Amino acid sequence: MSDLLRHFLTALGLDDGRQNRLDASNKPARLVPINRSTTVFSGEADDWLRYLQRPWEDRRDGEFDLEILFHAGRRQIEFVAANSRSVRWADALTRAFREIPLRLGKSPAASSVFHEMIFGNPANTSRGLMLNSCAFLPASSTREVRAKGDLSHPESRILVRTQMLEDFEPILDGPGKPVARLGKIWEVVGQILLQLGHASYPRDRFTERIKLTTDFALVSLHVLYEGKKDGRLQPNETGEAFEAGFAERRGTSRRELFSREPFFRLLADVSFLIRDRNVGTLWDTAAVIVRDYLDSRYLRLSIAGLMPSKPAWQEAMPVVWKSPGKIKTPRPEVGRYGIIDDEDEDAWRKVRSAFEEIGYLIVGQLGMGQFGRVYEAINISNGSIPERVAVKV
Repeated sequence: MSDLLRHFLTALGLDDGRQNRLDASNKPARLVPINRSTTVFSGEADDWLRYLQRPWEDRRDGEFDLEILFHAGRRQIEFVAANSRSVRWADALTRAFREIPLRLGKSPAASSVFHEMIFGNPANTSRGLMLNSCAFLPASSTREVRAKGDLSHPESRILVRTQMLEDFEPILDGPGKPVARLGKIWEVVGQILLQLGHASYPRDRFTERIKLTTDFALVSLHVLYEGKKDGRLQPNETGEAFEAGFAERRGTSRRELFSREPFFRLLADVSFLIRDRNVGTLWDTAAVIVRDYLDSRYLRLSIAGLMPSKPAWQEAMPVVWKSPGKIKTPRPEVGRYGIIDDEDEDAWRKVRSAFEEIGYLIVGQLGMGQFGRVYEAINISNGSIPERVAVKV
């Protein structure tokens, strides 16, 4: 194993304990920070460097220690307290992860994704996985591994920032139905669910995170919301509790969440997934939206390899020029030309004539945000701009 790889594995806690090895010049091995990387995690780089240079044993603070047991046959997981302070969290998390499948019962797609995140991950085994707290963790949570020299049977664990568990601890004794309690601690539950989906061995975490965050968004939509009405997500009892608690912690009002908070904007932008129809065909579209959401949290050298090709149902209408100012096109229909559902089709029909009057013929829907839609259009009459344009309503 090269010295550079040895230094990197030592920093990540992956070395087999021989951190004091000397190199050929008899100088102590040391961690050499680099400025260029394919992935920069959330948090400050200096905080991560200090964290990674701590020995594996010194990272957990011992405040909260739980073991996660996987019962694949029953499709359930169980949290077992390893110290007295963790008893309430063990009980609350076990109940939360049993409540989630009940909330997903009406959505086969979301239910499948949820179980795949947990039981489809070969790093989650029946031997159990530790969940520990860490007071100086630079992020809300992480998953890390310490492997043997041959990288077999690694020791894996999930770490959650201690302050986060302490902040939500008073909720565990509060009154309320299980569905509401799940919403109140969804921030913690969500962090753990995301880490359960991560593989243990190091890899390109940004690419992996795109898929995981898309999976998590789908699960969150079905856990927290009943559906959409007038273009807005309608929270269920779990969602009501989540939104109320989130707004209170951020010092804002619930009505401002979808305009100010990135996670809520993400849920609104991928809310087409809640209909549970054609989820597979819409997955690439959702992944692009998620990638844009993650751009503010990760810095990468290139995103060229992450862009999916356009699926057939998003291709623009074919056009036939009948004359210099007249074009023949098919009719808009759900499932073609970027039209996801009846709401999209109705919107298209409402604005089509107005655009044609000013010289633009809509041939495809490119996307939809919280406050409008973007269409691909043919420029019929304005020779000073390109023939193909994007127009926003």
